[in-house]
This record gives sequence, structure tokens and C-alpha cells, in this order.
Amino acid sequence: MKNQFNKIDNGLAALASALIPGLGQAFESRWQKAMIFFFVSGVFYVIVLPAGIIFHIWSIFDAAFYGRKPGRAAPRTADSSLQKS
Repeated sequence: MKNQFNKIDNGLAALASALIPGLGQAFESRWQKAMIFFFVSGVFYVIVLPAGIIFHIWSIFDAAFYGRKPGRAAPRTADSSLQKS
């Protein structure tokens, strides 16, 4: 059952990144990468449209395939220290 939730989370992260570059990474609590994808995609969209599109697609794939996979620890959250293993 746990693997099913990981697939759903990865799918939601990819959908979020499809809407706004970096939003999927933010959904996965990868804040630095989210900011990089958001700002670099925006700059590329303004300066060179094809590069912006390529970087946006990269953001989607990064969110879909890098996210919370089985065997990979989920990002730490403020309340994760309160939970017992």
C-alpha cells in the first residue's frame, strides 16, 4: 500500500510541475531545486523560448522520477521528529 502512495505523490508532483516549473519540487519539500527550476525556467522563457520549454519539461521529469520512491527517505518535515518509528 505504501508504494501506491509514492506513485500518487510522484504523479501529483509531476502535475504540479507541469503547471508551474518547480512547484512539484516544492510539493516534495525540495525548496532549493524548486527555486532553481522556477527562476531559471522563467528567465529562459523570456530570453530563449525553446530553452524554457526544455527546462520546464526537465522540471516535470525531475518531479515525477526523483521524488519519494520506495527505499528513499521522505524529506524531513517539522512534525517528523514527533513521530515514532
